[in-house]
This record gives sequence, C-alpha cells and structure tokens, in this order.
Amino acid sequence: MTLHRLRSMHLALSAICLALTLLPGCAKTPDAEKIAALIDGMAAHARAHEVSAFFKAVADDFVGEPVASPAISKAQLKGLLAYYFLRHKNINIVIVHQDITVDGDQARVELQALTTGSRTVIPEQAQYFLIQGKLAKRANTWWVTHARWEKMLAPQNNERGDN
Repeated sequence: MTLHRLRSMHLALSAICLALTLLPGCAKTPDAEKIAALIDGMAAHARAHEVSAFFKAVADDFVGEPVASPAISKAQLKGLLAYYFLRHKNINIVIVHQDITVDGDQARVELQALTTGSRTVIPEQAQYFLIQGKLAKRANTWWVTHARWEKMLAPQNNERGDN
C-alpha cells in the first residue's frame, strides 16, 4: 500500500468517525453547534500543528488540570502543545464521544478522544483521553476557560447510549 493511499484512508476514517460523533447534532442548539464546530476546528489545528490557530478559542484566564499534575495556564499549555508538535510530525485526534451542555452563557463539554502521534505514517503512540471542559460566552464568542484531562485505557460506554 502506498504512502498516499495510507494517508487517504487515514483521513477518510477520521472524517467518518468525526461525522458519526456529530450525527446527533440535528437536535443541538445553535450554541451547541458552535461549540461542536469550535472543538472540531481545534482538533484540525492540532493535527496541522497550527499553535496560534488552536489557541484562538482559549481564554487568557484558561486553567488546565491534567490529572495527577499541578494546574497549568494558557502559556504552559502552549509549551506542552509545542513539545508534542516537535516530538510528533503526525498527530491525529479522533473524537469517539462528545457531550455538550449549554446553560446560558456557560457550557460544559465532555469528550473521549483517541490521539496518535508519529514521526512517520505508522503511529508510534496512541492514547485515549477523557477531557472535561468549561466554556464561557463573552461578547457572543465561546471561549475555553477550563479543561481537565486524564488518560483512559479505552473509551468508556456512554450511559445514555448517544455519541
């Protein structure tokens, strides 16, 4: 199988997985749809190693909480992301579950995502993450203000049965 064909298959599978997670989007509120698009955009920017574009939706007062580590700021998260970009030429993120709850100008998001990283086409690392985030709507724009993430062994079943 050629390198081009492998990449094409990888992109197609990623698009299908993302589309399947967004199918229930027909019943989403306009704000939930905006947040889902924001998350999709951030994942695309991470895949493309676009640090500044990734952080356009991250609030200056952002607080990140990796499990079992001290809280980090937006600037520290930029450094962490830059490290991963240097370490892995190819990064992929597939969202396997997404739940968005909007309450006025506040929102909560829970994601289960598979991330892979490699220096070549074949992934050298793969990890599932549970990511819980908070967003705030300021001047009609949604901003990520908080995120907590932890590694998982595998995706967890969604109790409600929706993805």
